[in-house]
Amino acid sequence: MRQSWSPPHALAYARAPRSTARSLLRRAEHLFVVLVLVLLGEALIPLLKQGGSSQGSEGDPVQMMLWLGIYGVTATFVVLRWRTVRRGFRRGKAVLGLTLLSIGSAAWSLDGSFTFRKALILAGTTFFGAYLAGRFNGRELLQRLSEALVLSLLLSVVFALFLPSYGIDRELHEGAWQGVYAQKNILGRISVLAAFTLAIQGAAGRARWRWRACAALALVVLVLSRSMTSLSMAVFLVLLTPLYKCLRWRLSVLVPVLVLSVVLLASALLALAINFELVLGGMGRDLSLTGRTAIWPSVWEAIQLRPWLGYGYGAFWAGFGGAVDAVREASGWEVRHSHNGFLELWLDVGAVGLALFVAGLLSTFVDAARVARHERSAQGLWPLLFLSFLVAYNLTETLFLRQNNLFWVLYVAVSLGVAGRRNRWVEAPRFNPMPQPGAEPL
Repeated sequence: MRQSWSPPHALAYARAPRSTARSLLRRAEHLFVVLVLVLLGEALIPLLKQGGSSQGSEGDPVQMMLWLGIYGVTATFVVLRWRTVRRGFRRGKAVLGLTLLSIGSAAWSLDGSFTFRKALILAGTTFFGAYLAGRFNGRELLQRLSEALVLSLLLSVVFALFLPSYGIDRELHEGAWQGVYAQKNILGRISVLAAFTLAIQGAAGRARWRWRACAALALVVLVLSRSMTSLSMAVFLVLLTPLYKCLRWRLSVLVPVLVLSVVLLASALLALAINFELVLGGMGRDLSLTGRTAIWPSVWEAIQLRPWLGYGYGAFWAGFGGAVDAVREASGWEVRHSHNGFLELWLDVGAVGLALFVAGLLSTFVDAARVARHERSAQGLWPLLFLSFLVAYNLTETLFLRQNNLFWVLYVAVSLGVAGRRNRWVEAPRFNPMPQPGAEPL
């Protein structure tokens, strides 16, 4: 049969609408991801709810509808790009297993229906992190995250300068910036994440001077937040960066350097323990770490009552049992979480869940170290720095296994993204066999 012939320009016109539709879909998807990352960082929502927490969205119908809509749109993008996204889900056995355990904890929870609702929101949060890992490689994910962090910083500056009744604390920490967040410590935490993320973008990406200027803005906002924990974290990450760069050296040099680093670190920790009171006094903190040391012994006693499977995800602090009253009475204030991510995991899903998480965390650290060793760009260091940042923060805060939370989403994306020897964290650019006009021959 004779086939009709069409000139090349006719084929180009036929493909143009499809190419335009794909381009619009891609831009809409990128905008959606950036906005969701901003909201996951707890920006705007707690302020508009007058001090409410995005972690308590299961009790707020407005926030519930918002997050259901967000995760519904995420599911739509997953369906449209299933072939690329499914790779992310294959590598998330530990993370997804922990999420399923949280849902299953409704069976032994102090309040099964409450735990089930809360765990379903956690499942949506984990699902979004897995979607990011499958949809974007490391460079693309850092680009989206950097855009979200810059937007959050700019909004915080606008609120502090032009809406100081919202952007500056007038009560507990008078004069401290809190921007578009509920308190200064959240702004400080976001500023630290922004500072090292944008600095890495400035060292490896395009428009380097712009990213470096944004990193400098993050440091300024960090100082204005007056969050001593966040300032200490920034110094900690600055000291860690050269050590992680050493992973790229030859083994004959790397091993002695690592041994020396461990000795120096142990000496520094010993000196810190000996002069702990003096160091805290210089930082304007007391020995109780703002009441945290009164919380931890009481939480540990509560853990001993149900050590293996815990109280059910999120059920302990909802006040369904007498143990939480004992913790709050011992601490002397209305405690809402353990102020320690590992203790909080133990309360929620017991020693079984904690062991599953720690095993996955150690595996992710090994994979991230492999990426840092073999990927020579600055972006190859980001997973290790983020994991160190997350673990250190969870010594005094609770960020592990939290629903609608930026840091849990990023942990899921990193753990799935760096998994395996053929990971997707840093992919080589695709080869284009057709030379561009004016390009030099290969």
